[in-house]
Amino acid sequence: MGKFNLHRIILVTVFCGLLSSFVVNPVAGSYDVNGEKAEVKRVIDQMERYYERRKLTRFMSLFSRRKFSNLISFQNAVQNDFNMNRDIRLRRTSERLTVSKGMAVHQATWQKQYMPMIVSPHEASRMKRVSGTVRIYLEKEGKAWKIINIQGYPIFGL
Repeated sequence: MGKFNLHRIILVTVFCGLLSSFVVNPVAGSYDVNGEKAEVKRVIDQMERYYERRKLTRFMSLFSRRKFSNLISFQNAVQNDFNMNRDIRLRRTSERLTVSKGMAVHQATWQKQYMPMIVSPHEASRMKRVSGTVRIYLEKEGKAWKIINIQGYPIFGL
């Protein structure tokens, strides 16, 4: 076998090895980043919808009971927010979503608009607004994405 053929065989072997490292075996299981991002976005959308509709049980179902620290205190703060305010509306801008196997971070600027239940006479019809950057950390628990931490401006349970 000539020197040229040996080099070609080595080159083809190396190329095939590199190529196989980039191809995911569908039988062994593939990782669909876009599918995972869509699932995480769905959780964030549900969180927003449940909060605006004051659905405490559904809102809290999105959080990890095992990993979200001070879950009971957070739930009490959210309930207090629902008790003290009405017409809660949320809006997100400057969203950024990063997903890797089993972990995700959603960062956005959230704006919360609400009407306090108890207002002074000169503020009778004034909506309040707050906004800030919030990072929401999620982790896959079984087949469901769960929120494990929230950092930044306290939009929820203000």
